[in-house]
Amino acid sequence: MFEPKLISSQIYRDWPLHFDPLLPQVVTDAQGEKRALDTGVKILPNGDVSFRVYAPGARSISLESKAFQLDLHKDAEGFFTGILPYDPLLAGPHSFDFIVDGACFLCPYVPISWHRNRPVNYIDIPDPDTPYIHIQKVPHGSVTREIYWSETMGRYERCIVYTPPGYMKDTKEYPVLYLQHGMTENEITWEYNGRVSSIVDNLLAEGKCEPCLIVMNNGMIRYRAENHWDSAFEDNLLRDCIPFIEDNYRVKTGRWDRAIAGLSMGSMQASVIGLSHPELFAWIGLFSGFMRISDPDAEQQHLQRLKDAAAFQQQYGVFFRAMGERDGFMSSFLEDDQICKECGIDVLRNYHRVVYPGQTHEFGAWRRALHDFLPLLFRKK
Repeated sequence: MFEPKLISSQIYRDWPLHFDPLLPQVVTDAQGEKRALDTGVKILPNGDVSFRVYAPGARSISLESKAFQLDLHKDAEGFFTGILPYDPLLAGPHSFDFIVDGACFLCPYVPISWHRNRPVNYIDIPDPDTPYIHIQKVPHGSVTREIYWSETMGRYERCIVYTPPGYMKDTKEYPVLYLQHGMTENEITWEYNGRVSSIVDNLLAEGKCEPCLIVMNNGMIRYRAENHWDSAFEDNLLRDCIPFIEDNYRVKTGRWDRAIAGLSMGSMQASVIGLSHPELFAWIGLFSGFMRISDPDAEQQHLQRLKDAAAFQQQYGVFFRAMGERDGFMSSFLEDDQICKECGIDVLRNYHRVVYPGQTHEFGAWRRALHDFLPLLFRKK
Protein backbone atom coordinates (compact mmCIF):
# COMPACT_ATOMS: atom_id res chain seq x y z
CA MET A 1 0.00 0.00 0.00
CA PHE A 2 1.27 3.47 -0.88
CA GLU A 3 2.14 5.65 2.11
CA PRO A 4 2.18 9.47 1.72
CA LYS A 5 5.30 9.75 3.90
CA LEU A 6 7.30 8.11 1.10
CA ILE A 7 7.15 11.36 -0.86
CA SER A 8 9.20 13.19 1.75
CA SER A 9 12.24 10.95 1.34
CA GLN A 10 15.21 12.94 0.06
CA ILE A 11 16.09 10.13 -2.32
CA TYR A 12 13.42 11.58 -4.60
CA ARG A 13 15.37 14.84 -4.78
CA ASP A 14 18.70 13.14 -5.47
CA TRP A 15 18.92 13.60 -9.24
CA PRO A 16 21.94 13.61 -11.57
CA LEU A 17 21.77 17.40 -11.92
CA HIS A 18 20.57 18.54 -8.50
CA PHE A 19 19.92 17.60 -4.89
CA ASP A 20 17.33 20.28 -4.13
CA PRO A 21 13.82 20.88 -5.45
CA LEU A 22 13.62 22.63 -8.81
CA LEU A 23 12.81 26.33 -8.70
CA PRO A 24 9.43 27.20 -10.20
CA GLN A 25 9.07 28.17 -13.82
CA VAL A 26 8.77 31.95 -14.23
CA VAL A 27 7.11 33.69 -17.17
CA THR A 28 6.52 37.34 -18.09
CA ASP A 29 2.96 38.27 -19.04
CA ALA A 30 1.80 40.84 -21.59
CA GLN A 31 2.00 43.59 -18.97
CA GLY A 32 5.65 42.81 -18.26
CA GLU A 33 4.96 41.30 -14.87
CA LYS A 34 6.67 38.09 -13.86
CA ARG A 35 4.83 35.24 -12.22
CA ALA A 36 5.83 31.84 -10.93
CA LEU A 37 3.99 28.85 -12.36
CA ASP A 38 3.09 25.56 -10.76
CA THR A 39 4.51 23.27 -13.44
CA GLY A 40 6.53 20.07 -13.64
CA VAL A 41 5.90 16.65 -12.12
CA LYS A 42 4.66 15.82 -8.62
CA ILE A 43 3.99 12.64 -6.70
CA LEU A 44 0.62 13.13 -5.00
CA PRO A 45 -0.20 11.82 -1.50
CA ASN A 46 -2.03 8.81 -2.96
CA GLY A 47 0.89 7.92 -5.25
CA ASP A 48 -0.60 9.33 -8.45
CA VAL A 49 1.82 11.28 -10.63
CA SER A 50 0.71 14.76 -11.70
CA PHE A 51 2.13 16.39 -14.85
CA ARG A 52 1.65 20.10 -15.60
CA VAL A 53 3.26 21.92 -18.53
CA TYR A 54 2.79 25.55 -19.57
CA ALA A 55 2.76 25.77 -23.38
CA PRO A 56 0.06 28.20 -24.58
CA GLY A 57 1.25 27.99 -28.20
CA ALA A 58 1.17 24.19 -28.40
CA ARG A 59 -1.73 22.21 -29.79
CA SER A 60 -1.03 18.82 -28.17
CA ILE A 61 1.33 17.26 -25.63
CA SER A 62 1.64 13.61 -24.76
CA LEU A 63 4.07 11.56 -22.69
CA GLU A 64 5.59 8.44 -24.21
CA SER A 65 7.45 5.83 -22.19
CA LYS A 66 8.16 2.12 -22.51
CA ALA A 67 6.06 1.68 -19.38
CA PHE A 68 3.18 4.12 -20.00
CA GLN A 69 1.58 6.64 -22.37
CA LEU A 70 -0.42 9.67 -21.28
CA ASP A 71 -2.16 12.46 -23.20
CA LEU A 72 -2.13 15.83 -21.43
CA HIS A 73 -5.19 18.10 -21.69
CA LYS A 74 -5.00 21.83 -22.37
CA ASP A 75 -6.99 24.44 -20.44
CA ALA A 76 -7.90 28.02 -21.34
CA GLU A 77 -4.76 29.42 -19.65
CA GLY A 78 -2.37 27.31 -21.73
CA PHE A 79 -1.58 24.63 -19.13
CA PHE A 80 -1.42 20.99 -20.20
CA THR A 81 -2.18 18.61 -17.34
CA GLY A 82 -2.58 14.91 -16.75
CA ILE A 83 -2.58 12.29 -14.01
CA LEU A 84 -0.82 8.93 -14.15
CA PRO A 85 -2.70 6.76 -11.64
CA TYR A 86 -0.57 4.98 -9.05
CA ASP A 87 0.22 1.40 -9.94
CA PRO A 88 2.60 -0.57 -7.69
CA LEU A 89 3.86 -2.38 -10.79
CA LEU A 90 5.06 0.99 -12.14
CA ALA A 91 7.05 1.84 -9.00
CA GLY A 92 10.62 2.85 -9.74
CA PRO A 93 12.32 5.12 -12.30
CA HIS A 94 10.94 5.59 -15.81
CA SER A 95 12.29 7.73 -18.63
CA PHE A 96 9.81 9.34 -21.01
CA ASP A 97 9.52 11.85 -23.83
CA PHE A 98 7.38 14.96 -24.06
CA ILE A 99 5.84 14.86 -27.53
CA VAL A 100 4.78 18.41 -28.39
CA ASP A 101 2.85 18.76 -31.64
CA GLY A 102 4.55 15.60 -32.87
CA ALA A 103 8.12 16.61 -31.91
CA CYS A 104 10.18 15.29 -28.98
CA PHE A 105 11.22 17.85 -26.37
CA LEU A 106 13.13 17.83 -23.09
CA CYS A 107 11.34 19.68 -20.28
CA PRO A 108 13.73 21.62 -17.97
CA TYR A 109 11.18 21.54 -15.14
CA VAL A 110 11.24 17.75 -14.83
CA PRO A 111 14.29 15.72 -13.66
CA ILE A 112 16.72 14.81 -16.43
CA SER A 113 18.83 11.67 -16.75
CA TRP A 114 20.49 9.58 -19.49
CA HIS A 115 18.79 6.79 -21.44
CA ARG A 116 18.50 5.72 -25.07
CA ASN A 117 21.96 7.27 -25.57
CA ARG A 118 20.65 10.79 -24.88
CA PRO A 119 19.27 13.05 -22.15
CA VAL A 120 15.72 12.15 -21.14
CA ASN A 121 13.15 13.31 -18.63
CA TYR A 122 12.31 10.79 -15.98
CA ILE A 123 10.34 10.20 -12.81
CA ASP A 124 10.93 7.88 -9.87
CA ILE A 125 7.64 6.55 -8.53
CA PRO A 126 8.02 5.58 -4.84
CA ASP A 127 7.97 1.88 -4.10
CA PRO A 128 6.69 0.92 -0.62
CA ASP A 129 8.51 -2.42 -0.88
CA THR A 130 12.03 -0.99 -1.30
CA PRO A 131 12.72 1.10 1.83
CA TYR A 132 16.40 0.22 1.44
CA ILE A 133 16.82 2.75 -1.38
CA HIS A 134 16.06 5.71 0.91
CA ILE A 135 18.70 8.03 2.29
CA GLN A 136 18.66 7.14 5.99
CA LYS A 137 20.43 8.23 9.14
CA VAL A 138 23.35 5.84 8.70
CA PRO A 139 27.02 6.29 7.74
CA HIS A 140 27.30 7.10 4.05
CA GLY A 141 29.92 6.07 1.55
CA SER A 142 31.38 8.29 -1.17
CA VAL A 143 30.80 8.31 -4.91
CA THR A 144 33.74 9.51 -6.99
CA ARG A 145 34.12 10.23 -10.69
CA GLU A 146 37.37 8.86 -12.06
CA ILE A 147 38.99 9.59 -15.43
CA TYR A 148 41.51 7.01 -16.64
CA TRP A 149 43.43 6.42 -19.84
CA SER A 150 42.22 3.51 -21.94
CA GLU A 151 44.88 1.95 -24.14
CA THR A 152 42.11 -0.23 -25.53
CA MET A 153 40.13 2.73 -26.88
CA GLY A 154 43.00 5.20 -27.34
CA ARG A 155 41.19 7.82 -25.27
CA TYR A 156 40.18 8.68 -21.73
CA GLU A 157 37.26 6.79 -20.19
CA ARG A 158 35.20 7.56 -17.11
CA CYS A 159 34.03 5.35 -14.28
CA ILE A 160 32.08 5.96 -11.08
CA VAL A 161 33.50 4.46 -7.87
CA TYR A 162 31.57 3.88 -4.65
CA THR A 163 33.74 3.59 -1.53
CA PRO A 164 32.15 2.45 1.75
CA PRO A 165 31.87 4.54 4.92
CA GLY A 166 35.22 4.76 6.66
CA TYR A 167 37.31 4.16 3.54
CA MET A 168 38.81 7.66 3.73
CA LYS A 169 39.95 7.14 7.32
CA ASP A 170 41.18 3.55 7.54
CA THR A 171 44.02 1.64 5.91
CA LYS A 172 42.22 -1.61 5.10
CA GLU A 173 42.01 -3.20 1.69
CA TYR A 174 38.58 -3.96 0.24
CA PRO A 175 37.07 -6.35 -2.32
CA VAL A 176 35.58 -4.89 -5.51
CA LEU A 177 32.33 -5.37 -7.41
CA TYR A 178 32.36 -4.27 -11.07
CA LEU A 179 28.73 -3.38 -11.77
CA GLN A 180 27.32 -2.69 -15.24
CA HIS A 181 24.26 -0.88 -16.60
CA GLY A 182 21.98 -1.80 -19.50
CA MET A 183 21.76 -0.98 -23.19
CA THR A 184 21.84 2.77 -24.07
CA GLU A 185 22.60 3.78 -20.47
CA ASN A 186 25.94 4.77 -18.95
CA GLU A 187 28.08 4.77 -15.80
CA ILE A 188 25.76 7.09 -13.82
CA THR A 189 22.71 4.88 -14.22
CA TRP A 190 23.23 2.56 -11.27
CA GLU A 191 23.78 5.48 -8.91
CA TYR A 192 20.81 7.64 -9.90
CA ASN A 193 18.32 5.07 -11.19
CA GLY A 194 19.52 2.04 -9.28
CA ARG A 195 20.28 3.99 -6.05
CA VAL A 196 23.30 1.78 -5.48
CA SER A 197 25.00 3.89 -2.80
CA SER A 198 21.86 4.05 -0.65
CA ILE A 199 21.31 0.30 -0.99
CA VAL A 200 24.87 -0.47 0.09
CA ASP A 201 24.92 2.13 2.88
CA ASN A 202 21.76 0.68 4.39
CA LEU A 203 22.88 -2.94 4.06
CA LEU A 204 26.19 -2.11 5.71
CA ALA A 205 24.44 -0.31 8.57
CA GLU A 206 22.41 -3.48 9.19
CA GLY A 207 25.50 -5.68 8.99
CA LYS A 208 24.05 -7.57 6.04
CA CYS A 209 26.87 -7.25 3.51
CA GLU A 210 30.64 -6.97 3.37
CA PRO A 211 32.19 -3.51 2.84
CA CYS A 212 33.42 -3.26 -0.73
CA LEU A 213 34.15 -0.86 -3.57
CA ILE A 214 31.73 -0.75 -6.48
CA VAL A 215 33.04 0.35 -9.87
CA MET A 216 30.60 1.38 -12.60
CA ASN A 217 31.88 1.81 -16.17
CA ASN A 218 30.44 2.89 -19.49
CA GLY A 219 29.47 -0.42 -21.06
CA MET A 220 28.43 1.14 -24.38
CA ILE A 221 31.97 1.46 -25.74
CA ARG A 222 32.53 -0.40 -29.02
CA TYR A 223 35.41 -0.82 -31.44
CA ARG A 224 32.86 -0.07 -34.14
CA ALA A 225 29.94 2.11 -33.13
CA GLU A 226 27.39 0.16 -35.15
CA ASN A 227 28.19 -3.15 -33.41
CA HIS A 228 25.58 -4.46 -31.03
CA TRP A 229 28.27 -6.51 -29.30
CA ASP A 230 32.05 -6.71 -29.43
CA SER A 231 34.97 -7.23 -27.06
CA ALA A 232 35.79 -3.54 -26.49
CA PHE A 233 34.23 -3.38 -23.04
CA GLU A 234 35.85 -6.61 -21.89
CA ASP A 235 39.26 -5.48 -23.15
CA ASN A 236 38.91 -2.05 -21.54
CA LEU A 237 37.80 -3.52 -18.20
CA LEU A 238 40.59 -6.08 -17.98
CA ARG A 239 43.46 -4.11 -19.51
CA ASP A 240 42.69 -0.59 -18.32
CA CYS A 241 40.02 -0.16 -15.65
CA ILE A 242 40.94 -2.95 -13.24
CA PRO A 243 44.65 -2.00 -13.27
CA PHE A 244 43.69 1.65 -12.71
CA ILE A 245 41.50 0.76 -9.72
CA GLU A 246 44.14 -1.52 -8.24
CA ASP A 247 46.84 1.15 -8.68
CA ASN A 248 44.79 3.96 -7.15
CA TYR A 249 42.57 2.36 -4.50
CA ARG A 250 43.23 0.12 -1.51
CA VAL A 251 41.72 -3.06 -2.90
CA LYS A 252 42.34 -6.74 -2.60
CA THR A 253 43.43 -8.34 -5.86
CA GLY A 254 42.63 -12.03 -5.49
CA ARG A 255 39.88 -13.67 -7.51
CA TRP A 256 37.84 -14.27 -4.34
CA ASP A 257 37.87 -10.49 -3.78
CA ARG A 258 36.57 -9.54 -7.22
CA ALA A 259 32.96 -9.77 -8.44
CA ILE A 260 31.18 -8.79 -11.65
CA ALA A 261 27.47 -8.17 -12.18
CA GLY A 262 25.12 -6.26 -14.43
CA LEU A 263 21.59 -5.70 -15.59
CA SER A 264 20.22 -6.61 -19.03
CA MET A 265 23.07 -5.90 -21.50
CA GLY A 266 25.35 -5.58 -18.47
CA SER A 267 24.33 -9.08 -17.38
CA MET A 268 25.45 -10.40 -20.75
CA GLN A 269 28.79 -8.67 -20.24
CA ALA A 270 29.04 -10.08 -16.71
CA SER A 271 28.25 -13.59 -17.94
CA VAL A 272 30.80 -13.53 -20.75
CA ILE A 273 33.59 -11.90 -18.75
CA GLY A 274 32.95 -13.68 -15.46
CA LEU A 275 32.70 -17.15 -16.99
CA SER A 276 35.63 -16.55 -19.35
CA HIS A 277 37.91 -15.41 -16.54
CA PRO A 278 37.54 -17.52 -13.39
CA GLU A 279 41.12 -16.55 -12.58
CA LEU A 280 39.84 -12.98 -12.08
CA PHE A 281 36.23 -13.25 -10.84
CA ALA A 282 34.68 -15.63 -8.30
CA TRP A 283 31.26 -13.98 -8.00
CA ILE A 284 28.80 -13.35 -10.85
CA GLY A 285 25.42 -11.59 -10.81
CA LEU A 286 22.99 -11.49 -13.74
CA PHE A 287 19.98 -9.18 -13.24
CA SER A 288 17.35 -9.73 -15.93
CA GLY A 289 20.23 -11.90 -16.83
CA PHE A 290 21.29 -12.94 -20.28
CA MET A 291 23.76 -15.81 -20.03
CA ARG A 292 24.31 -15.88 -23.80
CA ILE A 293 25.61 -13.30 -26.27
CA SER A 294 22.66 -12.00 -28.31
CA ASP A 295 24.62 -12.12 -31.59
CA PRO A 296 23.39 -15.28 -33.42
CA ASP A 297 26.87 -15.78 -34.90
CA ALA A 298 28.61 -15.77 -31.49
CA GLU A 299 30.30 -19.01 -30.48
CA GLN A 300 29.29 -18.75 -26.79
CA GLN A 301 32.61 -20.19 -25.67
CA HIS A 302 32.13 -18.85 -22.16
CA LEU A 303 29.31 -21.36 -21.56
CA GLN A 304 31.83 -24.20 -21.67
CA ARG A 305 32.63 -23.23 -18.09
CA LEU A 306 29.22 -24.56 -17.01
CA LYS A 307 29.75 -28.08 -18.32
CA ASP A 308 32.00 -29.21 -15.49
CA ALA A 309 29.69 -28.79 -12.50
CA ALA A 310 32.29 -29.93 -9.96
CA ALA A 311 34.84 -27.39 -11.19
CA PHE A 312 32.14 -24.72 -11.37
CA GLN A 313 31.29 -25.32 -7.71
CA GLN A 314 34.93 -24.83 -6.75
CA GLN A 315 35.59 -21.81 -8.96
CA TYR A 316 32.62 -19.58 -8.09
CA GLY A 317 31.30 -18.43 -4.76
CA VAL A 318 27.98 -17.31 -6.28
CA PHE A 319 26.32 -17.52 -9.67
CA PHE A 320 23.23 -15.36 -9.16
CA ARG A 321 20.37 -14.97 -11.63
CA ALA A 322 17.36 -12.71 -10.94
CA MET A 323 14.51 -11.45 -13.09
CA GLY A 324 11.04 -9.95 -12.98
CA GLU A 325 8.08 -12.28 -13.31
CA ARG A 326 6.68 -10.23 -16.21
CA ASP A 327 10.00 -9.55 -17.95
CA GLY A 328 9.54 -9.47 -21.73
CA PHE A 329 12.69 -11.57 -22.16
CA MET A 330 11.46 -14.40 -19.95
CA SER A 331 11.54 -16.89 -22.85
CA SER A 332 15.29 -16.30 -23.15
CA PHE A 333 15.76 -16.74 -19.41
CA LEU A 334 13.83 -20.02 -19.51
CA GLU A 335 16.18 -21.23 -22.24
CA ASP A 336 19.08 -20.32 -19.95
CA ASP A 337 17.36 -22.30 -17.19
CA GLN A 338 17.48 -25.34 -19.44
CA ILE A 339 21.20 -24.83 -20.07
CA CYS A 340 21.83 -24.68 -16.32
CA LYS A 341 19.78 -27.83 -15.80
CA GLU A 342 21.52 -29.76 -18.57
CA CYS A 343 24.92 -28.76 -17.16
CA GLY A 344 23.86 -29.75 -13.64
CA ILE A 345 24.68 -26.41 -12.02
CA ASP A 346 21.09 -25.60 -11.06
CA VAL A 347 21.34 -27.86 -8.00
CA LEU A 348 24.67 -26.52 -6.74
CA ARG A 349 24.85 -24.52 -3.52
CA ASN A 350 26.49 -21.55 -5.29
CA TYR A 351 23.65 -21.27 -7.81
CA HIS A 352 20.88 -18.78 -6.99
CA ARG A 353 17.81 -17.99 -9.07
CA VAL A 354 15.22 -15.41 -7.96
CA VAL A 355 12.00 -14.25 -9.65
CA TYR A 356 10.34 -11.04 -8.42
CA PRO A 357 6.52 -11.18 -8.58
CA GLY A 358 4.94 -8.58 -10.86
CA GLN A 359 8.26 -7.01 -11.88
CA THR A 360 9.33 -6.35 -15.46
CA HIS A 361 12.53 -5.41 -17.30
CA GLU A 362 12.96 -2.30 -15.16
CA PHE A 363 14.73 -1.03 -12.05
CA GLY A 364 11.91 -2.29 -9.88
CA ALA A 365 13.48 -5.73 -10.42
CA TRP A 366 17.12 -4.60 -10.62
CA ARG A 367 17.12 -2.71 -7.31
CA ARG A 368 15.71 -5.82 -5.65
CA ALA A 369 18.32 -7.97 -7.36
CA LEU A 370 21.23 -5.83 -6.18
CA HIS A 371 19.82 -5.80 -2.64
CA ASP A 372 19.64 -9.61 -2.67
CA PHE A 373 23.00 -10.13 -4.40
CA LEU A 374 25.24 -7.98 -2.22
CA PRO A 375 24.78 -10.00 1.01
CA LEU A 376 26.03 -13.11 -0.82
CA LEU A 377 29.35 -11.56 -1.85
CA PHE A 378 32.84 -11.96 -0.43
CA ARG A 379 31.82 -14.40 2.27
CA LYS A 380 34.29 -17.08 3.24
CA LYS A 381 33.93 -20.06 0.93
